[in-house]
Amino acid sequence: METTTAEMLREIVAGGRAELSWRCEPDASQAWNRWFLSLADVDGGRRVELPTELMTRPGQALPRECVGAVTRTVAMLMGGLGVEVIGLCGTSIVPARPCGEDERGVTAN
Repeated sequence: METTTAEMLREIVAGGRAELSWRCEPDASQAWNRWFLSLADVDGGRRVELPTELMTRPGQALPRECVGAVTRTVAMLMGGLGVEVIGLCGTSIVPARPCGEDERGVTAN
């Protein structure tokens, strides 16, 4: 039986700590990259990839404001569920940080 995204998210929430990262992949036309937000249970290894509506041209990074806003929103939502969200730099993402302070370890290249 296949595990659903909702079930995996529940398991991540139950773990209490999640790592947030970003990745992109080319769309069917190869003219755009579609961005995915990934949440992984730090302790249990479950990973959920959530597609976003964010797209860039190949080789182009997501704007910092965009990464920061989405990252802080997810951290706030997960924090409300009692989950500490960790960025790729290994530090907690605190929603109240000014833009630019928490994106360094989160932006995918």
